[in-house]
Amino acid sequence: MGRTNYQITVLSIIVCIVLLQTTVVLSAQLLGSVLNPNGLYGYRNNETGEMVIDFRYHEVKPFSQGIAAVRWGEYWGFITDSGQELAPCQYAIVESFQDNRAMVQYDRLGGFIDRTGVLIIPMVYHSASSFADGLACVQKERGWGYIDTLGRVVFKLSFDRAYPFSEGLACVQKNGRYGFIDFSGKAVIKLQFQRAYPFSNGLACIQKGGRYGYIDHTGAEVIKRSYSYAVSFSEGLASVGMKAVRKRNASLFILQKRLNTRSLTNLVPITAPNRLPEEPKLQEKSVSVTKRSIGLCGQTRN
Repeated sequence: MGRTNYQITVLSIIVCIVLLQTTVVLSAQLLGSVLNPNGLYGYRNNETGEMVIDFRYHEVKPFSQGIAAVRWGEYWGFITDSGQELAPCQYAIVESFQDNRAMVQYDRLGGFIDRTGVLIIPMVYHSASSFADGLACVQKERGWGYIDTLGRVVFKLSFDRAYPFSEGLACVQKNGRYGFIDFSGKAVIKLQFQRAYPFSNGLACIQKGGRYGYIDHTGAEVIKRSYSYAVSFSEGLASVGMKAVRKRNASLFILQKRLNTRSLTNLVPITAPNRLPEEPKLQEKSVSVTKRSIGLCGQTRN
């Protein structure tokens, strides 16, 4: 009898978790942002067209895990999918919730809040990313490393630059060279590249010897370094460029990766500009805030 009750309890917990996750996913799919003629944003139900959250924000982000970041005036805060304020608009920079944590920053230092709006990881970092696979990359003084969702340092802040985990690996840089580490912190792909970008669609864009190509999770070069410009794959496509040595004129192409294979279709040319686009950059966010007004999002502050 006791064993039966235990099994029922466990099953009930699992059902509740599944229902909660389903509700969060549905809220993200059903609610879309809308801009009115006065330049204010609200949210409506994408299926019925009914307004769910009134027009009151100057900028908004999509819902993630049932919570959305909203800006009123100069500062950001968070609301739930019912329109209830989770955290007041007081932050200079915010990221969407991932792994039940959201990065928030003001006065040049960032930390993380939880789903109740409580600051769970103190604002001690000069830069930080959203969590991915339970880890976030953070910078303190000059070193980059990784912390878990409780704020514990997992890998020492010893890198010159670090990026979020993607497909089980994270791109890191030290002494001017890029490579990839796994969840143990081991450099499974040697730090050897002039530039590298997180894995996407099973491949990572890398630069070595002045040319771009693509590697797989083992570090094998599956698309040769023959491009003067390249970006990461997205939905099986990547933009690449080729130019003659000592010439600035260039031709741009689209690479198409066949699903679950290393093979490529023919290069498809697109409009060739006079100059190649600026090479992709991994952005860092940093804002200096010397004065802050704290108040409810969407309401007049004194």
